[in-house]
Amino acid sequence: VTDGVITGIGSVYVNGERYGTDAASVTMDDRPGDLLQLKVGQYVELKGHEHADGAHDAEIIRYHNVLEGPITRIDVGAESFVAMGQTVLVTLDTVFGDDITPAAIEGLAMGDVVEVSGIVPADGVIDATRIDIKPDAGPYDVSGYVTSVSVAEHRFNLNALVVDYSAANMEDFTTGDPAVGDLVKVTGATFLADGALVALHVALRSDDYLPAGT
Repeated sequence: VTDGVITGIGSVYVNGERYGTDAASVTMDDRPGDLLQLKVGQYVELKGHEHADGAHDAEIIRYHNVLEGPITRIDVGAESFVAMGQTVLVTLDTVFGDDITPAAIEGLAMGDVVEVSGIVPADGVIDATRIDIKPDAGPYDVSGYVTSVSVAEHRFNLNALVVDYSAANMEDFTTGDPAVGDLVKVTGATFLADGALVALHVALRSDDYLPAGT
């Protein structure tokens, strides 16, 4: 079991290691996918096995974006932008989709709906490994660590994003409410007048990995 950035396609290279994909199943954002959807720069989880000759084969490849939603602030000088209340850093290693021209932060605009791949950070700042432009059709989603909770108001924060979960489907929460420090994935399609995201679905993702035997 490993995770990392796809560094090559034609089989799949993760962190520079080649994995055969003839028998691999692919999951894209919790939905069945296929190998053609995998792209350089995507951060994936992979389960596979090693042959006696040292070759590797992938059995499961799973991709989750970190967020998908509209850009609300861009700081070209700092090489960063904000989307879904999360600060996203563009680095020398960030891969841009073909429809972003130039292939740099200057190719992004306010209101663009972006899909960002990377690691969900504990400190709230995402180092983007890949950025793609998506159709502005929603719903939007974001993964992160809960930074504050108001159970009485049925609201919590993912960094600068306020989430209203009063009508959401809550998945895998023992009490029905999130707690500070929980790793969650939030899906929603609309924002309230005060900027809060109206959550349709909130899933606890703290155990989201591929353990041996799965």
